[in-house]
Amino acid sequence: MRGLSQAASNRLVWLEESTFNVRENLRFLTSASLGPLRTQMRAGYQRKDSPGVYESAFDLTQAAAMAASSSLLFRHPSLQLRVLDAERGSGYVANKLLQRGELLLEEQPFVWNSGKDEEPDLQKGAAWLIASGLAQELTSRPDAADLEACGQLVKRYAFRTHRPSRDGSYPAMLFKSCCRLNHSCFPNAGGHLPGAEDFDSVAQYRSPAMKVYALEEIREGEEVCISYLAESDQLSPLSHRRALLKDTWGFLCRCERCLGGRPLDRRLEAVDWEGLERRSALASVTKAFRSLFDATFEDYDPPKEFETTLERLNNFRREFSFLDKAHVFSQRVRRELIAAFLLTGFDSEIAQRCAGPALSLLVEEMHVQHALLPSLSPFKVTPYVQFLHLLRHVPEKEARWHVSDLKVDGCELQHQQSLWLHDQPAAQRLQLAQPRNLPPAPLRGAPLRTGPLAKPGAACGCCASAPGPSLERCHGRSKGWPRSCRRKAQADEMPPLMENGPETPEVLGSSRSSTLWEAYAEFGRPSKDAQSLRRAGKVREPKGKDSWFKFRVAR
Repeated sequence: MRGLSQAASNRLVWLEESTFNVRENLRFLTSASLGPLRTQMRAGYQRKDSPGVYESAFDLTQAAAMAASSSLLFRHPSLQLRVLDAERGSGYVANKLLQRGELLLEEQPFVWNSGKDEEPDLQKGAAWLIASGLAQELTSRPDAADLEACGQLVKRYAFRTHRPSRDGSYPAMLFKSCCRLNHSCFPNAGGHLPGAEDFDSVAQYRSPAMKVYALEEIREGEEVCISYLAESDQLSPLSHRRALLKDTWGFLCRCERCLGGRPLDRRLEAVDWEGLERRSALASVTKAFRSLFDATFEDYDPPKEFETTLERLNNFRREFSFLDKAHVFSQRVRRELIAAFLLTGFDSEIAQRCAGPALSLLVEEMHVQHALLPSLSPFKVTPYVQFLHLLRHVPEKEARWHVSDLKVDGCELQHQQSLWLHDQPAAQRLQLAQPRNLPPAPLRGAPLRTGPLAKPGAACGCCASAPGPSLERCHGRSKGWPRSCRRKAQADEMPPLMENGPETPEVLGSSRSSTLWEAYAEFGRPSKDAQSLRRAGKVREPKGKDSWFKFRVAR
């Protein structure tokens, strides 16, 4: 590999990744992977109370289609799946330094309707686990075909949107590769999946591919982790997070943040007033908070009208202003106020009339996210989009004030980068300037082949547009390819040939055409330094004389 050109190296890397992807996708369609379905799916099951049990017979053809419905579109070559320990199982580990903002995984999910209830319907997800062969991999059992057990796997590995479609049903998703990412309460990787609120039903929901990016710099040997929690839960104290993860996913979180390596939780229950009688003040805050949001509280009395809602929530903020802006109670009240302002849309009468207060709340919310979430967290997308929409409804001078407040400590920059990274179409619609310090997107498909692909009557692209005979101007009487053309071309590529148009009949019978071919052969040969290394036995002889790459000597 040291002697190959960059173009040849890129093609070899692409070939290796393509082979991996094809092997992963075809493996799920073999008869062996469908074997566990033959006994149970043909007969069908009567619906029971336990999750993952079918109502009627299930067609094997449908199971095969389900198995192939998801696909791995990209995997970073520096990601390696390793067995970590008995508690964490397997997970992805970086085998070299990964830059902040690099694309790590891109995968199309299997999507199904998980129902309208809080408890999701797991039947189709369990069938897909069996049909795809993923159940066998996750349990290390070749005969893993028990639907009830697969229902528990789905409950652990499935993603579900936080916002339902217009009919109230929630899309649920399963991935073959992204499900291998373990959890951290301060993740170094993550992706953004939009909610289903813009679709009438889950059947119309068209989920984009899940793109997992590096949210922070990931060092060599470090595990790549995402967060299983929603934003409100990720910005919650240790006891709440651990209880939720234990009840939902069945493990006790021991990530760096939970073990005290990132002391972020202090602000989530913090009080800013030192002279305050802490115990009585917190008791008063808790009582007022539960009367607003806790349906099990004896004094529960939620506001019924818009004006009453705004008054109660604003009074809470004024009365308990000694709470930290990141306090869990402050977070909930602030989000309820923002939701009330935007309940009827960005351009509604309420949103336009209340744009100023809503922008102040959004700036406060984004500063909390800036302090407590990873720098490129996908949770930063929604509030920044709301901020940009509302900014149009305030006078220019007031808009400059809000933008200036958001720029403190680089808060706006990180939110803008997160929007470009996780929701590029929205960033383009809002006409944001292109970010300058994010890694470029990886190139897809096979790298273009370079080298002697000419035919008589053609000339190099760098000279084809200029007046005069292209062949004479491009090659002339020189025996080698002109240095001017080499400088115009990329370092390891042959200048592309273009049809010469009207000059073609004159050149076809010309002796210069053979000279042009000799020039191409000369360009495709190894350099003199590479030839000397090859004669010394340090570089392997390429197959064939018309090699499409040329050797490059490592300095």
